[in-house]
This record gives sequence, structure tokens and C-alpha cells, in this order.
Amino acid sequence: MIDMDTRLRAARGIAKTETAAAQDAYYNLIRPHKALRLEVNDASRRWQQRTPAMAAGLTDHIWTVKELFLKIPAPLVNNT
Repeated sequence: MIDMDTRLRAARGIAKTETAAAQDAYYNLIRPHKALRLEVNDASRRWQQRTPAMAAGLTDHIWTVKELFLKIPAPLVNNT
């Protein structure tokens, strides 16, 4: 039996790998993780939020969804 999520993706023409890539990008570039935050010596705030990409040194800021979709190229569609 095919689940609803699989049928919806098939109807929209979205492959599982494309969905997984978008989820990975969100997880690594946009979503700050509490375990990765750094303590700062600032009166206005105590912690600097960080994403996994920031912790790895791949970027210097938390990305927005708009920034992600403007900078990451869309996957090529293979119609074979």
C-alpha cells in the first residue's frame, strides 16, 4: 500500500531525494541548534545561536528561507 505522502510527491513530480535535499539544507543552514550555541560576553544577550553549517565554518550567519532558495540551484529534471 502506498502512503499519502508518497502519492502526493508523485502527483507533484517531486522525488524523495529532492525533498531530502531541501530538508537537509533547512536543517544545516536555517535552523539554529541549542547544542551548538556559543556563550558570549554581551550585556544584551547571553548566547550566539548557530547552525551546523556555522559550526563547521561553511557560513557566517543563519540563512533565511528566501536566501536558501535564491542561492541553491534547483535540481535538473530528468525526463527520460
